[in-house]
Amino acid sequence: MAGWERETEVLVVGAGPVGLLTALSLAEEGVKVQVVDEGSRPAERSYALALHPNSLGLLDDLDLAAPLIRRGQKIECCTFYEGSDVKAEVRFDALESFYPFVLVLPQSRLEDVLHQRLQAKGVEVLWAHRLKRLEEGQDGLRFEVQRLGQEEGAGHGEWIVQERMTGGAQFVAGCDGHDSLVRRSLGIPFESRGKPQRFAVFEFATDPVVEPEGPCDPRQSILHWEGKWSVIWPMGEGRFRCGFQLDEPDRYSEPREKTRQALEVVFPTMSRRDLRRLIVERAPWFRHSVGDLLWSAVLRFERRLAGSFARGRAVLAGDAAHLALPVGVQSMNAGLAEARDLGGRLYQILRQDGDLDLLQEYARVHRQDWERILRQPQAPSGPVDHRINWVERHESEIRGCLPASGAHIDQLMRLLSGSSED
Repeated sequence: MAGWERETEVLVVGAGPVGLLTALSLAEEGVKVQVVDEGSRPAERSYALALHPNSLGLLDDLDLAAPLIRRGQKIECCTFYEGSDVKAEVRFDALESFYPFVLVLPQSRLEDVLHQRLQAKGVEVLWAHRLKRLEEGQDGLRFEVQRLGQEEGAGHGEWIVQERMTGGAQFVAGCDGHDSLVRRSLGIPFESRGKPQRFAVFEFATDPVVEPEGPCDPRQSILHWEGKWSVIWPMGEGRFRCGFQLDEPDRYSEPREKTRQALEVVFPTMSRRDLRRLIVERAPWFRHSVGDLLWSAVLRFERRLAGSFARGRAVLAGDAAHLALPVGVQSMNAGLAEARDLGGRLYQILRQDGDLDLLQEYARVHRQDWERILRQPQAPSGPVDHRINWVERHESEIRGCLPASGAHIDQLMRLLSGSSED
């Protein structure tokens, strides 16, 4: 079939942002790469929506930062609230970065730019191709891929296996999301690091009544209310995205299920009334009226970490290796850093006689970073010491909420500590 090659140097499984960037990093260096994705087409709507300063720097190496910035909304400030009270605030221009801001950009737009560049390098994503089997071979990895299609005359078009193909690769990059078949084929556990959390997610237009007060606007707002963390993102042109952490009622007990298509989720939706109630309850300072509700859903997010990020010649990146709460969009952004690092290490091995130990170093470094991000907060053994400032009291949770990755997390924590109220 057109596009399918039985042998390749690197098979990338998954064509989300992390898989596309992994493939592009390799293609830019002349490495032969093949990309497969179970989805039938690129994402139309997505949950991840922000690029960290580190991510913009990585994308700038490929001359992709400028076109992305033109399509996004710059965020130069992050404010932490407890009800109406500002507890801490930090400006991203204090970071040591060439891009001292967070870029609000829906994941679908990022994927579009990456996909176009990959096509320009002569690499086509094989959509509707599902990895079925992966195993060690004599000279690399052997795999089976199923080509999917819709059965004619089957109502809504049920997906069926139309062809089974086998092939081989020297390396496999598992960028295939939370239910990663690559990870499961390797027998790597996906350890829970806390209870799943439900979030009511809204995207809506506003009718401005009074401009928001504060030293910088637009800004990202992170909210803390009765132990729950929520976020409000300005998207530009009068649109906002909110994610409010919910309690754990039984009616939200469905399993986690996200698809790459137009918000095809099994969870209940929320109404404009729900949105207004949550804003009044958790963000009473928000000075815009709610206009059109563009979409909403209740989603379950987990905190998980793979037992290892690499085994032999197969390596994990992105959601296949870790999951976090959505407030800081950390899982996707860390995945982009992993993609660039992994692409560089595979290039060294394939073209510069690098040692396979480079993959084990990759696994160790990135997993250690996630151990810190997912570290559980310690419950106080006695009365809360109010002499400790607000950021220090919530240090572990804030690390998982910051729109930052890598060394920038530590820089922002130091800046926040200096701005925190007691």
